[in-house]
Amino acid sequence: VFKASRSEMLAELKQSSAASLPASQSTTLLNATQPDLTAPGTKTAEQRAKEVAKAKEKKKGEDGDVTEAEEQTLHVMISRMRSASGIVALLAVSSIVFGLIWVLLLANFTQPLVYLTLASLPVAFLSGGLLLILQGAPAGWVILGALLLCSLSALVFLWVKPSLPLTISLLHCASQALLHNSSAFFITVFLSVVQVLWLGCCVFFVVLEFISGEAVRVYPPPLPSGLPAPPRCEWQTDGWAYVGMGFIVVITLWTNNIMAEIKRFAIAGGISLWFSSDPKGSFRVVAPDYPTLQALQWAVSSSFGSLCFSALVSNLCEAIKWCVRVVEADGSGG
Repeated sequence: VFKASRSEMLAELKQSSAASLPASQSTTLLNATQPDLTAPGTKTAEQRAKEVAKAKEKKKGEDGDVTEAEEQTLHVMISRMRSASGIVALLAVSSIVFGLIWVLLLANFTQPLVYLTLASLPVAFLSGGLLLILQGAPAGWVILGALLLCSLSALVFLWVKPSLPLTISLLHCASQALLHNSSAFFITVFLSVVQVLWLGCCVFFVVLEFISGEAVRVYPPPLPSGLPAPPRCEWQTDGWAYVGMGFIVVITLWTNNIMAEIKRFAIAGGISLWFSSDPKGSFRVVAPDYPTLQALQWAVSSSFGSLCFSALVSNLCEAIKWCVRVVEADGSGG
């Protein structure tokens, strides 16, 4: 209505000015009545369209819809997870390789490595003191502290010296067991990968249970100023979904303990078979060519029921222990 009346007024003004004024003056007057789009305070149609789009986006964000910024954040998180997967795989492979190298060195040079580890403690103290001196710390106090720490390291060495032969024997036996049962490395890694994948599946199922619901509009209480608060969107999960989530959590904990029991059974059984087949052992039995694989086969066949029952009992014990800790924490807190 305003635009229409404004156009009519301009048309009447043009006609009256053209009738009463010369042509040059009427043209000047008509140009003066037109809006100046180049003025600083004047907004173009494109600017007004942008403001309207921004207002709509803000309104969507207040209503709980996913805005463009939130979508961009989600895409960034997904891309970072994809880029980090290669680093995680590299760390897993490198840990296996360096673990095998360390076991190989420990099996062949057990005693030198033990004494070298004990000697590295005073060397670390002296290196730290030298670094402090280079950074400008008082040399006298640094040297005194380094000498005191080295003396403390010497006392620790004298204290543990009687138990060093037993420690060296245990480390040598353990490294030899792992060296002759290298399949234990790969079985452990394989079962750990299966465990992680299963945990991921369980988390996915929990998320599916959580999204079994609908988005509802919630009207919060008024603001302290008395103005009504803008409504927001919240997700309401169905009541039966919480029962399903609880069941999945219990199954997840149980199966996680089952896989941990299988790993322990396979490694312990394989090394026991290897040790008992050694003539230096306490008794002599005929061990298979791959004792760890044989123990794994027993774990998933004839001994699987026992492992499931032991995992269930350990889960119950852990739950009781957790409840006792919660009660003790509440009691100590007041």
